[in-house]
Order: sequence, then structure tokens, then C-alpha cells
Amino acid sequence: MRQWGKPTALGLGLGWALSIFIFYTSTVGLPVDAYCYWGMDPTDPYDPDRCFLYSPPIAQLMLVIQAVVPFDVF
Repeated sequence: MRQWGKPTALGLGLGWALSIFIFYTSTVGLPVDAYCYWGMDPTDPYDPDRCFLYSPPIAQLMLVIQAVVPFDVF
């Protein structure tokens, strides 16, 4: 990179990170999709009224996470 390339890339990266940080803190961290994963029903993970769309190994992993981690922490 040229002399101005590294500071420019650093500035763009920090600006991007700052904008993401501001976005997530201004939305109060609403768990929009998190409950789709954590709240999966183990008896019927692919219920059309729910939004879990991952494969069975991920469903098994989510069972372990549900047992160990409360939703607020997740």
C-alpha cells in the first residue's frame, strides 16, 4: 500500500465499526432473530409458525445452548 493507503483503510475500518456500534446501541439490542434460534421447539423445530430454518445438527446444538444459556445472555 502507499503511504496514504494504510491510514485510509484504518479510518474506513474504524468508521465502519463505529457505525455498527452506534446502530446496535441505538436499537437497544433488540433480539429480532435471536429468539428464532434460541426459542426453537425441540418437538417440532420446523413448525411453519416459527422461523428456525437450519439443519438438524444446528437444532441439536441449539438444544444444548437452550439448556445452558438463558435467553438474556444469548
